[in-house]
Amino acid sequence: MPGEPLLTWDGWNSSIRAWIAAQGEAVAIVDVIDVYAQLAGEFDKWPFDRIGLKYRQEADAFLREQEKYTREVERVFGA
Repeated sequence: MPGEPLLTWDGWNSSIRAWIAAQGEAVAIVDVIDVYAQLAGEFDKWPFDRIGLKYRQEADAFLREQEKYTREVERVFGA
């Protein structure tokens, strides 16, 4: 992405503005987005894992009941 048009926006703080300017003619936006996506993915996994641990017993109980229900539906209505 061309860096010059990015610098016309007045919403950048000074450190971001300096970073954009230091990129030269173009900002490798794909690389920036890739790094951001990896960090966001790691963050997303963190609460997901904790929620999974917190509610593991409830989730396991639900899965057991779901399995019983599925077996009963198959018994009554056929597979």
